[in-house]
Amino acid sequence: MAVNNCVESMVGPTLADYKDYGVGLVMSELLTFNYLMPSIREKGGAYGAGCKMSESGIVDFFSYRDPNLASTYNNFEQSISNCIDGTFGEQ
Repeated sequence: MAVNNCVESMVGPTLADYKDYGVGLVMSELLTFNYLMPSIREKGGAYGAGCKMSESGIVDFFSYRDPNLASTYNNFEQSISNCIDGTFGEQ
């Protein structure tokens, strides 16, 4: 009974009830490996870059040791546009 009360009193979406969680995980992988890693890490010189989705549905963009922060923010925006437009390959 206490477990049910705890789950019912939680605020915000969780892994158990967030309907688009699986889609968000796929989206974060697409953004990371098809756009962010090539544009920010390989071309921009950062040590790493990507996108992740937490179990609560929060989407985070990140870069690590990035020498080109201004262009990285543009790459974050462009990656979202590319995902919405469907401009990514079958791979």
